[in-house]
Amino acid sequence: GEVFSLFGQEFRKIFPRRHDYKTALMLQHPEAKLVKLITVETLILLRDEEGVRHILKDNYRNYSKAEPTKLFFPRIFREFMGNGIFALGHASATEHSAWLAQRKTASNIFTMRNFRTLMQTTFTDHGRTMLQDIEKERSGTADHRVDMQELLFSFTMRSALAILFGLDDADSAKHREMGRLFDETHSSLMNYMFSGASQMLLMSLLMPFPFTPLTVESAVGFTTDIHKLFSAAGRRFRRSMTAMDSACYELVRDRRQRFLQQRKQEEEEAAAVAAEAQAAEGLGAADDNQDESEEAVKEARRRLRTSDVLAMWLRADPTISDRDLRDITMNMIIAGRDTTACALTWGIFMLCQNPDVQEELYREINSTLGDKAPTLNVLQDMPYLNGVVYEILRLYPPVPEDSKRCVQDDVICGYKIPKGALVSFLPYAMARDPARYPEPLKCKPERWIPFKAPSQFDFPVFQAGPRICLGMQMAIFEMKVALVLLLQAYSFALVPGEAEKITYTVNITMSLTNGDNQLLVIPTPRPPASSE
Repeated sequence: GEVFSLFGQEFRKIFPRRHDYKTALMLQHPEAKLVKLITVETLILLRDEEGVRHILKDNYRNYSKAEPTKLFFPRIFREFMGNGIFALGHASATEHSAWLAQRKTASNIFTMRNFRTLMQTTFTDHGRTMLQDIEKERSGTADHRVDMQELLFSFTMRSALAILFGLDDADSAKHREMGRLFDETHSSLMNYMFSGASQMLLMSLLMPFPFTPLTVESAVGFTTDIHKLFSAAGRRFRRSMTAMDSACYELVRDRRQRFLQQRKQEEEEAAAVAAEAQAAEGLGAADDNQDESEEAVKEARRRLRTSDVLAMWLRADPTISDRDLRDITMNMIIAGRDTTACALTWGIFMLCQNPDVQEELYREINSTLGDKAPTLNVLQDMPYLNGVVYEILRLYPPVPEDSKRCVQDDVICGYKIPKGALVSFLPYAMARDPARYPEPLKCKPERWIPFKAPSQFDFPVFQAGPRICLGMQMAIFEMKVALVLLLQAYSFALVPGEAEKITYTVNITMSLTNGDNQLLVIPTPRPPASSE
């Protein structure tokens, strides 16, 4: 492996372009299976499929989230995410068991029946609402520009809240408010984490025991609380968290109340059907009628049983606390809304930068669907669309880097990894390796035709192994539905001068920014498909 050091002003200078910096380091040493980068702590950067497999499958229990009681970043992150599936670690047996239980329950939402009903209807309906929003926004500006990032984040938030809470377009005010509060809290979290890190380290050194622990690594406790109270970034984060939690708890309590009402209705209808069956039996009905009546009772229960995520959790455990449902909600939003919104935003940017790809995609959409709505079956038979989606995920992975803390001394690819080391795999850098992808910076959907699913460990955009993203197929499905609906209605071009402004943010997920967190494009309405 290769070793590099980066401190102080130099570290702050490269941080806004950190993914490209790490990519360059790894490409400069193609023979190295890992790179060691020493900053405020030692980072082990993995570039090899073998190493990724080791930490995500072969020895995954040894690579965990850092304990929130020991470090500043994990503690603040845990405040935001709670005890949800993306915050829980594996080092603790208790947390690992809770993680397994949450994955098991969450997996029940990703059934083929839900894909064909709940998800297909949700994505199509909210996609059409997005088209209406585009038309309203473009008609209100002189050059017809729109901010596609805002529109796509709104689309995915509406879809996520429909799948989480069973909300529909009649609840648009709740969609907007929850989206605004979540984004504001996410932004204030990242600002606080990065602006407060150096101050927290200084406080941990200067404040006397017992107000701070004895080691820099354990710089939490009173120092975190005091810093959050008196720093501007800390106060903003605290205010944002309070407002977001208030809105989320309101949604949770409303969903619980609706669940109880639905369950009561379900029981009453099932009892009525059972009573009818009993009466029929008293009149001498045949055994066949009894079988039909029992099936009618089951159907009555199925008909009233909602498929949204919180209803599913409430059915599994009616005593689950509002706090646990809040934590589940936060984790599902960042997984099911932010990641897909980021990928779609970068996808529109990519299509604007490659108009030939955009038009080839439109030709496939037009010849396959015309003006008809996309369905799961049809989308599975569109190879160029699938190639476009995989190129978006390759070039602009929503989580460009993911880190795990080594729990006990280990060996990866022949190199010793000490306990406590931070080990990262980098989908962003791996996608730019010419040994993996010839002409890696070019958008070439045809590289995925005919389609052969890449190794999870060589293409860890959705993690891999026991940690593989449960919502992977849902995210791909949502992306395909959105892209089809958008290109059926419009062609897209960047506002002049925007391309050179575009870069990525410092958020947990890799959103896009032009300096104002926008993707400004000009959508041009397409003529009806039948006239082309």
